[in-house]
Amino acid sequence: MARKKSAAASAQGRGTGPKASTSKPKKQDPIPETKPADVKPICISSAPPPPTSNTPSQRRKSSTPEASHERSSPKRRTSSNRTSPVEPPNGTQDENIILEPLISDFERQAEGKKIEGNAQFKSGKFTEAIASYSEAIRLNSENPAYLANRAAALMSIRNYQSALADMQLANSPKFVSLGTQPSPKNIIRLVRCHLPLGQFYQARQALKHLLQESPDCQEAQKEDARLRKLEAILSTLQRDRDRQDWSMLLFGLDRLQKELDCGPLKAKEWLIWKVEALCGQKKWDEAKCICNDLVRSCPSDPEALYYRAKVMYSQGNLTATVSHCQEAMRCDPDFASARNLLRQARNIENLKEAGNASFKTSDYKMAIQKYIEAGAIDPTNQSIAVTLDSNRAQALLKSEQYAEAIKVCNKILKIDKQHFKALRTRARAKKGDSQLDAAIADFEAASKLAPTPKDKTEIVNEIKSTKVLIARGQYVDHYKVLGVSRNASDDDIKRAFRKQSLIHHPDKGGNEEKFKEINESYTVLQDPQARRRFDQINPDNPSGGLSDFYHGFEHDDGSDQMPFGWDGLFGSAGGRAFRSHDTSSHYRTHAHAHAHAHPFGGAASNPFFSHTGGF
Repeated sequence: MARKKSAAASAQGRGTGPKASTSKPKKQDPIPETKPADVKPICISSAPPPPTSNTPSQRRKSSTPEASHERSSPKRRTSSNRTSPVEPPNGTQDENIILEPLISDFERQAEGKKIEGNAQFKSGKFTEAIASYSEAIRLNSENPAYLANRAAALMSIRNYQSALADMQLANSPKFVSLGTQPSPKNIIRLVRCHLPLGQFYQARQALKHLLQESPDCQEAQKEDARLRKLEAILSTLQRDRDRQDWSMLLFGLDRLQKELDCGPLKAKEWLIWKVEALCGQKKWDEAKCICNDLVRSCPSDPEALYYRAKVMYSQGNLTATVSHCQEAMRCDPDFASARNLLRQARNIENLKEAGNASFKTSDYKMAIQKYIEAGAIDPTNQSIAVTLDSNRAQALLKSEQYAEAIKVCNKILKIDKQHFKALRTRARAKKGDSQLDAAIADFEAASKLAPTPKDKTEIVNEIKSTKVLIARGQYVDHYKVLGVSRNASDDDIKRAFRKQSLIHHPDKGGNEEKFKEINESYTVLQDPQARRRFDQINPDNPSGGLSDFYHGFEHDDGSDQMPFGWDGLFGSAGGRAFRSHDTSSHYRTHAHAHAHAHPFGGAASNPFFSHTGGF
């Protein structure tokens, strides 16, 4: 019953409900269409929602309205594991979403390079550390720590200029605007870059700012005390330079270098001071090395060019002096020192060239005059004076003013004992002045200094020719002394000897030295063996056949063949066909005694020539 009653109640309820309307159904409000741009995706993944379209074909394919698609879309997104980047509806990529993971990767790589550089720095491999820090900076240029680390490595290899550039960039407003304030450590490092470069003012300003913000910073106080000491040394250097006290200036620069403890001086101003002091002390080679470095690092610096020109001028290189002064004038037309040096070098060079031109045309008198005028422009420059005097000595030698040429060469050799041209010219002048032994000594000294094989060969030939002259000067032509030809017979020689002896006999008022020569010549020519060997000697080169000449008398007893022995015949040298420079007192006394004891006019035979069998 109960079931039937409830079923009837339900049926009655259905029957008693509102009847279906026979009128047209009420038009339903359309679901508003939402644009994809207005949808705020609840993104779990980065997959974009499927694009919607209102084309009829797509509506026919889908049996659900667009709103249903939108409600069902989160289920598809939650089931998707794709992490592809979100693509905007217009088909372009969102740059912020794309680049964010790449920048993070660069930062990780840069940090790895920094760690690698730190390890290399600690092991003392500063060059490799610089390369690692540079790579880190390339990967992430927004981190000033990488610049500071690279600056520390550059300072370790004493490259303070590059280190300063890094520290200035690390402390620049660029990073301040990003919220990175310069640390005291970086400011101290900046100061330590300024000091070796001579930038004391910049270092003072940086320290002043740091001490105002951190007055208790011990490192800043330490650097401030060091800077005060350096400023005191610099003040002393300026005073010594004004006084031109070059020794004290060099001493002060060494002290400054030691206090900085940064290796060789780097500041251009200090290097200029050192060059000036070295030039003042005439240490040209050291000054030249510094000037070369200055010009190499600053090719357009007028002061560096001027001081290099000054060094060239001091070494006598006038052509290089003129070119460097001209370059300095192009860089600074108002550089008075370069202008004065240029004018002076040109005047000397013009006079020297005029002297050279006169020398080539054999106008030696004019050449000598031009060289004297050129030397008078700057007598304090020893290098130029030596060059001009050497040229003048050559002109004096050509004009056969041997004594004056020797005097000028002595002046040169007093300044430079190893001057090859002066030694050679003096040797030739002595040879021309018949100082043959002294000439050979100079030639031998010059041969050791000959700069080229050709010069050495010329000197060797000069020595040979001088020795020939010496031998020729000592050579005695016995035929000529007796006044006979080389083909004269023994009788002709005897008659000539008697005639000459009567003329030059000391008792007859003749010359004793000439009488001695006559006796020497007759003693050689009257002996067939001695005459044969004498005839083998070449008069043009007497030294060529000497060994053969006195080889034959090597074992002879001179007392058996000559009345006074071989010493009496050839002088103190013994066995030579040369006149002795120093006459033996024994010979002179012996010969004179025999001459007086046995006059030639008597009937008795002359024992002075007993070995010949008399006249």
